Amino acid sequence: MTYKTLTDQLDRLHKHSRQNSIGTKHRYYSGMRRFLRFVADEFKLQKIANIADKHLIAYVNHLKMKGCKPGYICTELCAIRYYHDQVDVCRPLTVKNAQLGVEPRQKIGNRAWTEEELAEIIAAALDAGKPWVADALILSRQLGLRIHEVVRLDRADAERVLRENELRVKGKGGLVRHIPLTKEAAAALSRSKQRVPRGAKLFVPPDRKGHQVIKEIQDFIRQHRQPRPIQLTFHGLRYTDAQENYNECLAAGKTKEDAEKETARRLGHRRPRVTRTYVGPF
Repeated sequence: MTYKTLTDQLDRLHKHSRQNSIGTKHRYYSGMRRFLRFVADEFKLQKIANIADKHLIAYVNHLKMKGCKPGYICTELCAIRYYHDQVDVCRPLTVKNAQLGVEPRQKIGNRAWTEEELAEIIAAALDAGKPWVADALILSRQLGLRIHEVVRLDRADAERVLRENELRVKGKGGLVRHIPLTKEAAAALSRSKQRVPRGAKLFVPPDRKGHQVIKEIQDFIRQHRQPRPIQLTFHGLRYTDAQENYNECLAAGKTKEDAEKETARRLGHRRPRVTRTYVGPF
């Protein structure tokens, strides 16, 4: 019964999850179910919001006793933290992988786009007769948006943002953030709204689904990006925006901690330390 209570909560979080690929979402979901089975049996835990460091420590010890490899354990921990982050009010998880005796996975490195790389992909989109792809890229680069946050925008959103000069975004886990509009983003929204009728999505035609458009954008990037050690992805545009915002905060005299907090809020993350994934050091 305790496990059923926990999985019902998990299913509600999973239903509204829009981050990660289908494969990653499936892996995280199954990993979280294994963890919930463990804490239900060992701790009689009834709320995901009450997950604490002691539960992670016990679960990692349990996996080590089973002979699980560090990479597997790290992925299980990613799943737990991913769903825990989506709970509105929860206990903070502060224990690090190093403290748990798990070797951290190899860093993926700097995924940020250069301005030259962005200009090349935008030019390719315009040459291919897909100006909407170019505008989707510009919006992510200028406002630090996730791909699904761009794709779900409609004409009413564009008109409101242009009127208020600020974008209100409800991101993963229901976290709401307000992002000031830039000149480049305003131009992209103006062009996008002119291409569709009232009541329509900016980037999703009536005969298509959002996930199909997301795949088309991702495929376009893969087809037109130049080889590099860390390949360009749409998500890398958030790295570019994060690094720019973080450096601007430091240049304005803010402390490293305050810069991390402000950048995390802009990206739609609750934990300031997530900023370090985006800004390095690289």
